[in-house]
Amino acid sequence: MILAALVLVAGLTAAPETGGGPRALADVAFPADALPEGCAVSQDAHAISIQAETLGQVLSDMSLVAKPVATHKQPMRCGKEQGVVFYYQFATEADAVESIAFIRTLVWGEDHPTSMHPELIDRVANVVVVISFSHPAPIEKALEARVTGAGAPGGAATLPPDAKKEFEKGMAAYKKQDYAAAEKSFRSLVASMPDSAFAHLYLGHSIFYQERFSDSIPDYEKARDLGMKSEELELVNRRILNDQLGMAYGLTGRMADAKKHFEAAIARDPDYPFYYYNLACAESETGDLDGALANLKRASEHRANFLPGESLPNPREDDSFKKYVGNPKFEATVKEIGF
Repeated sequence: MILAALVLVAGLTAAPETGGGPRALADVAFPADALPEGCAVSQDAHAISIQAETLGQVLSDMSLVAKPVATHKQPMRCGKEQGVVFYYQFATEADAVESIAFIRTLVWGEDHPTSMHPELIDRVANVVVVISFSHPAPIEKALEARVTGAGAPGGAATLPPDAKKEFEKGMAAYKKQDYAAAEKSFRSLVASMPDSAFAHLYLGHSIFYQERFSDSIPDYEKARDLGMKSEELELVNRRILNDQLGMAYGLTGRMADAKKHFEAAIARDPDYPFYYYNLACAESETGDLDGALANLKRASEHRANFLPGESLPNPREDDSFKKYVGNPKFEATVKEIGF
């Protein structure tokens, strides 16, 4: 079972602080008087690819994916560089998730940015953002700071002063991969906010990445149960949570629990490919080769829905499948999915 690389705030979709519920364009787009540092509105700036420039018209003409309910573009010059940030608001988060796979394929031509098309394509709840710059990372970082409230769930102002201080301390330690210090802060946050799915989620992460997999399970389960009762966790964080909890089950030998967990996750969210991949891992560990191969194929079929930075692992390099390397059925399936 491959350990997923958890992305904390590298990318808008991975920012846990964006909160639940639909977003309006005004919640996401830069205000005209608060553009990224060094940037200014420039009406003659243009997108760096025709694909990004014409995306809005393509979406409005398409019948295979949901149409945005509102759009906005911000042409800017930032130092010596120029480009455009496009915003596409969809009616629901599910519509945005469905559409972003199509958007990435259309703009990039592949399932990842390329040297020809380096645009960053991300999502904040139900709003898809396309940053069409040659060097989009600084714009993404500024937008991330805006939509996350610079680090506090729902904005720093919503947290009591003591909780805000502990939260910021925990996040700072987490970003530095000082997971023991992060654990201490998130334990304090859980004590003051016991019904916060977010606090339990990052306490679980902090413990998991100290390789105390069994110890991480209670907080992951608590985060899952609380998250199912509220809208505190966005889809991306629900996916990361389910991935981590299922892996924690598997890494502690609880394969039956891992299988049950991933089957339930698929029933709720059938588009996410890592659920199928990790279910295949659990099935392989328990000797169910046919089930594992079927779910490897399903993972491949849904590969357009990976989160930014994720990709389908090569099963031949995963310890969960090592006993089947060389098996004709296994090798045929692995070749079929592109390895």
